[in-house]
Amino acid sequence: MKVLGRSFFWVLFPVLPWAVQAVEHEEVAQRVIKLHRGRGVAAMQSRQWVRDSCRKLSGLLRQKNAVLNKLKTAIGAVEKDVGLSDEEKLFQVHTFEIFQKELNESENSVFQAVYGLQRALQGDYKDVVNMKESSRQRLEALREAAIKEETEYMELLAAEKHQVEALKNMQHQNQSLSMLDEILEDVRKAADRLEEEIEEHAFDDNKSVKGVNFEAVLRVEEEEANSKQNITKREVEDDLGLSMLIDSQNNQYILTKPRDSTIPRADHHFIKDIVTIGMLSLPCGWLCTAIGLPTMFGYIICGVLLGPSGLNSIKSIVQVETLGEFGVFFTLFLVGLEFSPEKLRKVTELLDVSMELGCFLAGALVSSQGPVVTEEIATSIEPIRDFLAIVFFASIGLHVFPTFVAYELTVLVFLTLSVVVMKFLLAALVLSLILPRSSQYIKWIVSAGLAQVSEFSFVLGSRARRAGVISREVYLLILSVTTLSLLLAPVLWRAAITRCVPRPERRSSL
Repeated sequence: MKVLGRSFFWVLFPVLPWAVQAVEHEEVAQRVIKLHRGRGVAAMQSRQWVRDSCRKLSGLLRQKNAVLNKLKTAIGAVEKDVGLSDEEKLFQVHTFEIFQKELNESENSVFQAVYGLQRALQGDYKDVVNMKESSRQRLEALREAAIKEETEYMELLAAEKHQVEALKNMQHQNQSLSMLDEILEDVRKAADRLEEEIEEHAFDDNKSVKGVNFEAVLRVEEEEANSKQNITKREVEDDLGLSMLIDSQNNQYILTKPRDSTIPRADHHFIKDIVTIGMLSLPCGWLCTAIGLPTMFGYIICGVLLGPSGLNSIKSIVQVETLGEFGVFFTLFLVGLEFSPEKLRKVTELLDVSMELGCFLAGALVSSQGPVVTEEIATSIEPIRDFLAIVFFASIGLHVFPTFVAYELTVLVFLTLSVVVMKFLLAALVLSLILPRSSQYIKWIVSAGLAQVSEFSFVLGSRARRAGVISREVYLLILSVTTLSLLLAPVLWRAAITRCVPRPERRSSL
């Protein structure tokens, strides 16, 4: 590759540091002087400072215009140079265009700063709405500037990569290539073409879409990657692409689709979360079963311990909740297997229904194939359903906050007792009308078992919250009341057994 000096690059180099800060509109200086005169700057020293600053700014503007003219001349010389290949011409012209863009962006920054100062001086310091609007405009300008700077940085990276490849090509031209090197070179070029073909340019395609807002985010690199020895910043950026992004609303994002789809990737945060939930949920479920609580209550406790209100060790919360959804789907499918399909034989289309209802109807349709098929499918699916149910109830536990229960303990206890007592009395009333007098004592035992709020309330509550049917406050109340009722259920059950079951039968009942 020819030396860039042929294209007047070294002629431009001494003035580049000054030109980067320049602006081509020379009337900026006059605007600044007029702005300060209008506000009545009293001190002579301040006026002198303004004159000197504007004089320096005007000098920079003239230098910037001179550099632009030299850049145009350099571009023309590169295009006419017959000693350069088309690829080298494209690279050098692109480099000059990037620098032209840098000059124009510098101009825009100075201009925006002057207009921002003018708006601030003309505004009312007591008008909060006006100051908020000015702040919003400055924030939007900064966001756009950050996007442009990011785009320019990526272009410079591409130019640097192109330059390195050009140097390699020059070195290869000076030495004979082996057959293996030629094969690898062909493969490399084919891989580059493949990467360009599958790249979607999602950023450029969506940044101008209506409703899209520019927003600043924080990029948190992996701790494991930063701790590696002899690793460069570029290698960290190109590692697994699993850096975490945090926006101004404290939402956290992880990679869903990489730019380079040819590299296999794995979200080890998600894998670690699932393994942790599986290992902790088993002892929690066993402990709850030992003390008479439902097993799934132990899974919820697991989520509480690992969630934001506990150790806060779950990083991929959305992914865990998404996997837990399959637990609901498989559960409803198995429920459908137990449902009589007589009234559902005509149901062959599952469109326009929810996923949950679709899974239930699918199970009901499968059950029409006979008990042998149903039993075989249920036996195969139950282990998967159990694991996914563990993940689902653990994900529910991520939204259960003991501190909220402590803050609103009085209200929650009142609501829980009201729900439990009402369900207990209604169940007892209905059973009194059904059971014979000789078995009336059974109604108290059954009513005690039905008094708790069903764990299916977690499913319904999560669906309603996601659909926006209930508010955050109502959802927290549903979770808390359901949890407290489940804690109260063993006490009611043991009390009913003690009071109503004859003494010889209590041991087997307990």
